[in-house]
Amino acid sequence: MTSVKVRMGEPLDKALRALKKKLDKEGVMKAAKAHRFYDKPSVKSRAKSKAALKYKKTKPSGFRNRDRESAPGGGFGSNPSNTYA
Repeated sequence: MTSVKVRMGEPLDKALRALKKKLDKEGVMKAAKAHRFYDKPSVKSRAKSKAALKYKKTKPSGFRNRDRESAPGGGFGSNPSNTYA
């Protein structure tokens, strides 16, 4: 159970703000919102794939490949005979 200690003379607004911040940090409100209604497994998987597609669109293209090329040894999939030449 999440709790916030309120000191003597502390405004109620400040205590409420601290409680909201704590609940947000722990993810309580997000979990409550997610369990407000029942989602069928097919709807959950559809939403999950939609979120993955959205993430893939926003992620810079070629991000992982650039790191591998600049790594010593050429990264994964490189020809090992060329690395020590």
